[in-house]
Amino acid sequence: MQRPFRNPQPYPILARYTFGDSGSVLPFVTAGPSVGFLRKAVWVEEGEPDEDDEQAKSFDFGLNVGAGVTVPQGNRSIFGELRYVHGFANVVDAGSFELRHRGVQVLGGVTFQVGRNN
Repeated sequence: MQRPFRNPQPYPILARYTFGDSGSVLPFVTAGPSVGFLRKAVWVEEGEPDEDDEQAKSFDFGLNVGAGVTVPQGNRSIFGELRYVHGFANVVDAGSFELRHRGVQVLGGVTFQVGRNN
């Protein structure tokens, strides 16, 4: 049994809506399409990797939806987001075998203000 390992480079294009414009916690939602381009594919059969990527398709597309919160702290903000990624394309060309991307992402970080606020 072959198990594929794909390493696509996804590019999401997201719209974001933030509820409210002031407060100590600002909830938001995001949604939009994503496209992915294959960087590398490895097939594993009986523990041995094979870097033959002829069965892997080079293009993927899907939909991202997410929700999160932003906590403003002066000229920076701390955020956390939970996002679901749903791929629509079959990313392998291997007969009756189908593989589509699905996943949950947990994101967090700090944003900094650049420039002046007038």
